[in-house]
Amino acid sequence: MKKNQYLIIGGTTKAATTSLFHYLADHPEVTVTSIKETRFFIDQDYPLMPPVDTGWWEGADKFEAFFPNNDPCLRVDVTPDYLYSAGTPLRLKSLLPNVKIAFILRDPITRVVSWYKYAKQINCLPSSMTFREYIDKQMAGGHFEQAKQDRRNGLHIPSPEYFLSALEHGHYSKYLQSYIDAVGPDNVKVYFYEELCAEPIKILHDLCDFAAITSSFYDSYDFQIFNRSISIKNARLNHLYSKFRYHVRRYTHNLPIHQVFRQMRLWFDPIYYRLNGKADEKVEINSDLRAKLEAYYEYEIIALEKILGRSVPWSIKPQINKSMGK
Repeated sequence: MKKNQYLIIGGTTKAATTSLFHYLADHPEVTVTSIKETRFFIDQDYPLMPPVDTGWWEGADKFEAFFPNNDPCLRVDVTPDYLYSAGTPLRLKSLLPNVKIAFILRDPITRVVSWYKYAKQINCLPSSMTFREYIDKQMAGGHFEQAKQDRRNGLHIPSPEYFLSALEHGHYSKYLQSYIDAVGPDNVKVYFYEELCAEPIKILHDLCDFAAITSSFYDSYDFQIFNRSISIKNARLNHLYSKFRYHVRRYTHNLPIHQVFRQMRLWFDPIYYRLNGKADEKVEINSDLRAKLEAYYEYEIIALEKILGRSVPWSIKPQINKSMGK
């Protein structure tokens, strides 16, 4: 692998990583991968397959095919599922020795709400399933391991179990610690989705400093929002449109025409979602369900704050003695 500088945005899912991908793509000192979410360094049994038939097992040099521009820019890969891929931390250290890794973490309760909406949007949950049913079905855990087993058994589409992993994936600390141990705390940066939404210029300035690129580019930048979760009128049509986009990315990502398709999508998506979108589904969380979710994440918040050395800007406030987490 060439001695380029690399920045990996490794997670989490449903935390504005698509918007961040576009922000970084506009920076003149950055080259982003030709497609978002290459999953190049992901475990082979991960429930989501790479969108292109290549990965680290074919040789690290294959990664360079995602960067058609050979200028010595900072190379950026935004793949939020890396956070949950057990073998990826040591793999990145081995194959990208100059790598820096950043994560965007989100209040796990609002994140699981977003996952619920998204899974319904792409027709991967029964339309009749309520949010409480979605949570209750996940409480026993084990869905992510089952999704990986399904992949090992030869399933080539995302296992339904993957979409029932959102709750357990809110336990960020155990995944994050693996990255800190692998590449060292100086090479890992953690931001919060809520702060990125509230003060994007502040977060981007800090991220630029972390990645050693010019931060002033974002002083007058227009921070648009990409890839909002919305409700869909016709799930079948949305499935076909998603499948079409997938194949376009798969077969054109390293061709010059790919940039043309990317610009066309930026123009077409707002029109499509106006036609096939509908008023956003309101997810009500009553006090009992809220208390159940807060209890579920109580120890996680303590563990995460211990790793980060600072408080999280979320509404979940542990009621137990924090000394128990030390």
